[in-house]
Amino acid sequence: PTAAMKFDKKMEDVNWDFKVTDRYMEELNKLLAKIEADKKKNEELEKKFNELVAAGDKAAALSSPDFATAITSYEEALKLKDDPSVKTKLDATKEKQQLAEANKNKEQQYKEFIDKADKAFAAKDYAFAKTQYQEALKVKTDPHPTKRITEIDVLITAQIEADKKYNEFLANGNKQLQDKKFDEAIKSFQEAGKLKPAEQEPKDLEAKARSEKDAVGKKETEYANLIKQADADLKAGKFEAAIESYKGALNIKDDPYPKAQIEIAKKKNEDAAALEATRIEKERIDKEYAVLIVKADGELAGAEYDKSISTYEAAQLLKPKEVYPPAQIEKAKKLKKEAEDLAKANEAKDKLEKDYKDLIDKADAAFGNKEWDKSIADYEAAKLLKATEKYPAEQIIKAKAEKKKEEDLAKEEEAKK
Repeated sequence: PTAAMKFDKKMEDVNWDFKVTDRYMEELNKLLAKIEADKKKNEELEKKFNELVAAGDKAAALSSPDFATAITSYEEALKLKDDPSVKTKLDATKEKQQLAEANKNKEQQYKEFIDKADKAFAAKDYAFAKTQYQEALKVKTDPHPTKRITEIDVLITAQIEADKKYNEFLANGNKQLQDKKFDEAIKSFQEAGKLKPAEQEPKDLEAKARSEKDAVGKKETEYANLIKQADADLKAGKFEAAIESYKGALNIKDDPYPKAQIEIAKKKNEDAAALEATRIEKERIDKEYAVLIVKADGELAGAEYDKSISTYEAAQLLKPKEVYPPAQIEKAKKLKKEAEDLAKANEAKDKLEKDYKDLIDKADAAFGNKEWDKSIADYEAAKLLKATEKYPAEQIIKAKAEKKKEEDLAKEEEAKK
């Protein structure tokens, strides 16, 4: 309707209300405006879609393709409109990106091997350098590592020969030094140093040879002084001092004279000390015996049976007629046996617990790895050790159930085939 009408009885005429018409026209205009807006929006979306696709095509077509930009552009375009051709472009670009990344990684890996090899080569670490050049060739064939490997083989051969001569000079020098042939040793160490000037060892050994050569001269003087002092002490009755001086001389040079003089000094010292020694010995035995008994009693009280037995035996050796040490030895042996019996019982119990736990751990690990037969066997073994434990029996049931599930599933899969 375009208008509303109402009949007026008084006027005997019809009244028209055109407000209805106005309302309908307003709604119509709103609908037309929405249609126009939707059309404009779709046009803008289509424009944006085409721009994104074009941007993706451009990025992908560069001499050094910008795959990230291309992929982002295609993905944003597909958010606006589902287009099969753009999907194809996106997939192809991703595949190209992956290939480019793989090539980049390969080149980076090659560079890393070459960098390590070149540094090792410069440092003359030829063995390591060769392995790195070989690894680089596995990544990419290139003249540089091939050339370097050839160079290294030549250098290693020369190095081996130089090392052989170097080691021979060092070995000869050490032997000559051991034989006190100082001048010959010094010459050998100098020759080794010429072959490897950077090595410190030949320098140190040469210095050692020179030092020992100088020390020999000093020791001769020291030896003569010690003999003179020892002879004077022996004449004065200072036997212990004389013996020490003669021993000092022997440490410098193995010579018959100080050896013979030591024996003379010892005999004179023994004769002079004989009477005093007898008195001191008895006093010593009494004191040592008392100390050993106190010590042994303490060790026995502390359950140190072997120690106490050894100590009582030592005391018994000092005084064989004493009855206390042998009685205590028997007592210690008895207590030791009782303790060992108890320890063995505890050890057997601990072993049972450990064996049981080890079997359970192995069974649980096999169960976790779905090795059902192995887990069942270990649980069975554990159950034999501790028959009253519920856990192994429960796990055996579980393992058998899980094994059956797998077997049933395998049969189903086989049937499907």
